[in-house]
Amino acid sequence: MAAISVRELSKSYRVAVKQPGLRGALRYLVAREQREIHAVQAVSFEVEPGEIVGFLGANGAGKTTTLKMLTGLIRPSAGQASVAGQVPFERKRAFLESITLVMGQKQQLLWDLPALDSLKVNAAVYDVGGAEAMHHTFLRPVPTADVNTTFAMSITVFFLIIFYSIKAKGGWGFTKELFTAPFHAEGAIAKVILAIPNLFLNLVEYLSKPVSLGMRLFGNMYAGELVFMLIAGLFASWITFPFGVAFNAVWAIFHILIILLQAFIFMVLTVVYLAMAHEHH
Repeated sequence: MAAISVRELSKSYRVAVKQPGLRGALRYLVAREQREIHAVQAVSFEVEPGEIVGFLGANGAGKTTTLKMLTGLIRPSAGQASVAGQVPFERKRAFLESITLVMGQKQQLLWDLPALDSLKVNAAVYDVGGAEAMHHTFLRPVPTADVNTTFAMSITVFFLIIFYSIKAKGGWGFTKELFTAPFHAEGAIAKVILAIPNLFLNLVEYLSKPVSLGMRLFGNMYAGELVFMLIAGLFASWITFPFGVAFNAVWAIFHILIILLQAFIFMVLTVVYLAMAHEHH
């Protein structure tokens, strides 16, 4: 008995066709033209137990669509398929537990996450290594080097700036300053003309403060992590291992001083920004 048996398997999609131009767009809203796309057409084959089979074909030939039908992810338009004695699109528990589908073109490294965090996500998805491996996968030389943490701190400072600005100047005074500074005018027409540029410059000034605070703190911590990663390369050889231990110890001590220095700079800038919030223009 064949492990996989496929007879006249087909899959078609109906898609809406939009004509160019305004007339085509209006017609698309009222009466859409449908076009049928044949992703897979009358495919038949058998795979015996133990056989290794490869699909070769150009982009759009229907390779992935066929695999999705064989695993039950999509239902065929016509034809029959049997995998391990089961009908795939019925998606019975016994069938799902007996198959594995790995899509090779899927990106496993997430662009929005560091490589170590992407590894942790995949370890959690595929249950690789258990809790201990998960912990070591996420281990960082400097756990504080997280942009979410630094921006959370800087955004908190931003809200404090807004709070003390309103407290010191009042709601009307704070709003008036947004439209009348830094460019001042005497006449009503000049004030109206300068209101938008003043508002734009004030928004840039207020928003640049949390961005500057957060990115400065994150950038220095992240750079320190990169140096730790470079030093870690020295542990790859017995010859460079002693140098790796020495450099890692020296940089760890120096990095602690950098952390304290960055904390001090963050504190000083916060005090300066809060003091500026009390100034009247």
